[in-house]
Amino acid sequence: NYTNQGGNDLIPLEQSVELARVATNKALAIDPDFALAAAQMGWHAMSFDSDLVTAARHFERAFRLDPSNLDIIRNVSQLTSFLGRLDDAILLGEYVTARDPLNVPGHISLGGFYLGAGRLDDALRSNEIALSLSPERIGGHYFVGSTLLLMGQAAEALAAFSREADDEYRVRGSALAFYTLGQLAEYEAARTELAERWGERWPSSIAETYAWAGDSDSAFTWLDKELETSGNLNGISQNPYFLSLHDDPRWEPLLEKAGVSPEQLAAIEFNITLP
Repeated sequence: NYTNQGGNDLIPLEQSVELARVATNKALAIDPDFALAAAQMGWHAMSFDSDLVTAARHFERAFRLDPSNLDIIRNVSQLTSFLGRLDDAILLGEYVTARDPLNVPGHISLGGFYLGAGRLDDALRSNEIALSLSPERIGGHYFVGSTLLLMGQAAEALAAFSREADDEYRVRGSALAFYTLGQLAEYEAARTELAERWGERWPSSIAETYAWAGDSDSAFTWLDKELETSGNLNGISQNPYFLSLHDDPRWEPLLEKAGVSPEQLAAIEFNITLP
């Protein structure tokens, strides 16, 4: 709960991370073999420490302790995706949603894996299922709109973004759609608002809008800022908004600096038995 509060801007992120660590360590002190606590340690390492090696160790242990726990499997699928093993991530995500069809986070995660793999129809279906189950889900309309945008349906995407309850997702998505629709004044206004309100917290979000608009220099400037503030570029290679940067000579050095180049990810040992 503390982790989710920080991630959704309900309390300061630094506070949420510290509270979550304390609670997790208390759980492990009570029961060192509590699988969910081991998984939470993996989530901390993956999301807040940008340490995929340590995350893999914690998630492997959590999976061994409770291999049928769907929350653990969903978290394992996220790490698998970050490691660039999208086929395995999709298998895990499909397993979670097949076993628990009402698992909203499961459908959202699976939608993200499909999106990274270029399976846009499947991504849209997963995100629409999640939104139908939880209409006020933070990010729900953004993920639907983002998929529609990548499918070439910019007007429909903008309508979806406008229904998003979370301000950051709504403004970010609208900026992307405005640019695609050629509404450049609206794009500039939305991008400026995004930078002024969330530039310190989510630099990579601003980078997305610049990369989508073809401004590689500004995109790399904001990605460098993300590295300086959070050190976390997990999953960047699967983010379709950054595809325009992949042939830039600055791309590979950025991945290496963040520890997420293909070679670095391939060297991380992560062994689980798919259900």
